[in-house]
Amino acid sequence: MPPQKHTISRWESAVEYIQSVPPSIFYYALLALIILLIYGVIGSIWIMGLNLYDAIYFTIVTLATVGYGDIVPHTIGQKLFSVTLALGGVGLIAYVFSIGVAVVAMTLEETISGAKILRIMKTMKNHFILCGFGRVGSATFKELRKRKQKVIIIEKDRTLVERELWEDPNILAIPGNATDEELLKDAGIKRARGIIITTGDDVDNLFITLTSRELNPDVWIVSRASKKENIKRLYRAGANRVISPEVSGGEDIYFAAMEPTMTKITVKHEVKDIERETEIIIGNGCTIEDIEYHLPEFKQPLIRKVEVSERRQLERFLKSLEEDAHRRSSLERIYESVSGIHSHWISGPDKKTLDKVVKELEEEGLLLGVNLSEDEIKEVARKHGRLVEVIIKPEMTIVENHGIEDIEKEAEIIIGNGCTIEDIEYYLPGFREPLKREIHVDNIDDIKRFIEALEKNPSRYDALDRLYTLSGGGVHSHRISGP
Repeated sequence: MPPQKHTISRWESAVEYIQSVPPSIFYYALLALIILLIYGVIGSIWIMGLNLYDAIYFTIVTLATVGYGDIVPHTIGQKLFSVTLALGGVGLIAYVFSIGVAVVAMTLEETISGAKILRIMKTMKNHFILCGFGRVGSATFKELRKRKQKVIIIEKDRTLVERELWEDPNILAIPGNATDEELLKDAGIKRARGIIITTGDDVDNLFITLTSRELNPDVWIVSRASKKENIKRLYRAGANRVISPEVSGGEDIYFAAMEPTMTKITVKHEVKDIERETEIIIGNGCTIEDIEYHLPEFKQPLIRKVEVSERRQLERFLKSLEEDAHRRSSLERIYESVSGIHSHWISGPDKKTLDKVVKELEEEGLLLGVNLSEDEIKEVARKHGRLVEVIIKPEMTIVENHGIEDIEKEAEIIIGNGCTIEDIEYYLPGFREPLKREIHVDNIDDIKRFIEALEKNPSRYDALDRLYTLSGGGVHSHRISGP
């Protein structure tokens, strides 16, 4: 799609008009009118010899140039006073009226055109530009807003912008087509940290990517691809990441956009140190996206989303540990199982901030490494922790139909119907998010080998049994896919 020819927009002309007619002029004119009224009343009393009520009446009819003739000046002084009052009234009232109309028109124009929004955008930097506010765009915006990222939205549906987005004073949105080069400049493409393209038209997405890369060679570009065959084209056009909504959602697009300012930290501490660690991270304006527990005998870590970016979230969590002894005990057992070693993905406003967080964690003696692989984490654990199995005895007996001995039977039902077990999620008492592990099993032979390995390796069996115990005697869930 060729770029649209840029003309002077309504908001640009409104900005010029607003700057030439400041609203303060109206208030000064109104003040002058009040002073003239006071002058008229006092003069009518002292010069015309009227009482207060007649003085107010005479002042108003003179200023309004009505002149009923019931009160007539006789002396030269009275006539001069009446002339100055009438001339002042005619000029000042006309001026106040014209300024008042101008200010009202200016306010309406500002509301309709988004001139105020444009002025704010001209000063914004290190922000994201979100092109398209449909289903995918709105989901992506939700993730960005949740983490307090600065965002400017470009949406071609003007009705959507005016009736929905502009209703929220905290949302910055421009109505227009993001393929317009000048519109991208208005959104601050040269000052932006990234541009996220989520329109449903791959041709538009391709053109926006090309234009954005041309305007800002260093900007991070994440684009949506509605069709898989266009993914390579978007990469060639200059996109850093291309996401297909067929397999991804708003959260995946958010993480792709944040990739340049995300890092994985591996730390070692006890439960009592959670507050100190979290304060360092969120105190620097960063977000803790998840926590990964690296349990011995498991190839993949157990992952739980946390998405903590505010002090009140931390306080709520700490309070829950104080009030719920069972929840704290469960968490302490997990920490004991992993020797206090775990990892977080954290996102921040820029790389400099992330480096500062890493340095502070290191100074506190909490940090073991940055962006470590699973093998590196295990090596660190051998050096700084202890890779041993801790057997956790159940505190109560729960009758459950699905214990470890029923794993094969469950798998036969799922896989026997041509489905794949994608993951397993363990639900710990008192925790909002489950512990998740990807498995992707679609062959019953894999399950049988897994069962055999458990039988031959008591420590591995005990590790799994511990998880079943913590999750209420085997309460868990699977995400499965099928034909």
